[in-house]
Amino acid sequence: MDAQQEVVVRTVSLSRAVSTVADRQKLSPIATQAVGEALVCAVLLGGGLKDEGEQLQLMVRGDGPLGSIIAIADRQGICRGRVSHGAPSPPPSSVAKGIGEGLLHVVRNNPSRGGRPYNASVPLPAGGSIAAALEHYMVASEQRPALFAAACTVPLDAAASPPPLLRAQGYLVEFLPGASDATRAALAAAHAMLAAQLTSTPVSAADAAALLLKEGGGGGATLLSRASPAFRCTCSHERSAGAVRMLGTEELRSAVAEARNLEVRCEFCGAVYAITPRELEAMLEPGGGGGGSGAR
Repeated sequence: MDAQQEVVVRTVSLSRAVSTVADRQKLSPIATQAVGEALVCAVLLGGGLKDEGEQLQLMVRGDGPLGSIIAIADRQGICRGRVSHGAPSPPPSSVAKGIGEGLLHVVRNNPSRGGRPYNASVPLPAGGSIAAALEHYMVASEQRPALFAAACTVPLDAAASPPPLLRAQGYLVEFLPGASDATRAALAAAHAMLAAQLTSTPVSAADAAALLLKEGGGGGATLLSRASPAFRCTCSHERSAGAVRMLGTEELRSAVAEARNLEVRCEFCGAVYAITPRELEAMLEPGGGGGGSGAR
């Protein structure tokens, strides 16, 4: 928080986590860039969550060749993400064209406490970014004006899959209720100039945020909390078995009769779980939970 108590500033460097996601899902350069920007935004916004165990989920649903993008983060920066089409062909020339027109959904929930999740949606700006859509969300749904910058620098002509990742980072400047109009205008003007530097220059998000405050007359900033953002998946054999139970009696019996495993692949980390015929037989027993209709 700055010396004048007008803004809260968060920065994040997420290069290692995004590299892990790209490697696990074998993403193309443009898909890596899109997921990287979504994860940076999710970690930045998730840093403001109040309750332990609470999660923030961003769902980007556009009509472009990348399909849907999901990014999930908690208050500590533990995150995971995925994209529907990790290697579209031909590849779109930009993230905006890869996403297309659609909606950004923001979901807050706390699985440990149950209850109904908070869900809000805003349109994706034409030719804009996930960060720009989140700025609109903050005003329209939370009445908390903010500035977002998210960048994932990837060589778009890289032949390797996953591609070499240079940097994934971003910053969030959230205006407090007492922020003056002059501060808002000055920081917005500086942000318009500095956000692009995250991709065009070697500047770090922390340095860009500090320069933003200096250019905008906001003074220095102090981090309210420090997190160690990292990729971590929540998949497990137990959860995979639960998904298999939903396949229905007919498919379970067929697998048992053929003595074959049913495999479940995690869409976030790529881990494959084999559910054995013995486990399937247990599901078919009374009370085993394998009595679905067979519909996927």
